[in-house]
Amino acid sequence: MYFLRFLIISIVIWLVLTVLRLIVGKSARSSRPDGNVGTASKDTVKDPVCGMYMDRRLAIQIKGREGDVFFCSEECRERYLETVR
Repeated sequence: MYFLRFLIISIVIWLVLTVLRLIVGKSARSSRPDGNVGTASKDTVKDPVCGMYMDRRLAIQIKGREGDVFFCSEECRERYLETVR
């Protein structure tokens, strides 16, 4: 009996979390000013570590082997440099 209650409660919690992730994900994607999802305009750059798009002027920039590389944060820059070494 207790196992059945636990199973039902677990399923309900999983469903609620899944619906919330869908709602939050859609609102975050639709909040881009140009309305495009997953594409960059000429003024935005993509962080190679986390995949975040940001304004080129606000990004942290380093010179890479194949050209300039842009990052959203120092943490992403450090993670990138660790993989390149």
